[in-house]
Amino acid sequence: MTAGRPLKFQSVEELESKIEEFFEEMKKDKRPLTVTNLAIYLNVDRRTITNYDGKDEFIPTIKRAKERILAWKEEQLYRTTQVAGTIFDLKNNYSDIYKEKQEIDHKGEVTLNFDKQDENL
Repeated sequence: MTAGRPLKFQSVEELESKIEEFFEEMKKDKRPLTVTNLAIYLNVDRRTITNYDGKDEFIPTIKRAKERILAWKEEQLYRTTQVAGTIFDLKNNYSDIYKEKQEIDHKGEVTLNFDKQDENL
């Protein structure tokens, strides 16, 4: 007996077909590629996509779809000068790849000066 709802897509081929339809539709309508738009197109919750990502037979399909969406977002950085939204999205939704780093150099010298009276302490 398994817990939870049955999968909406029973086969990898069925899911792949719907994902391909999604990419074609978004291209035709010139709509942005996002995981949320993918979820809406598939008529599932965003978490459902993540759940499919955890099932061995669906992992390559979901990973490939997410990679295609990520590639599209990266390309947007080169297509327009208005990149703030894309950068925000990449940092917040792909933080395992894109994160803002600050490097702090802790190297340096410390010089201690003691007065004559301090030497007796």
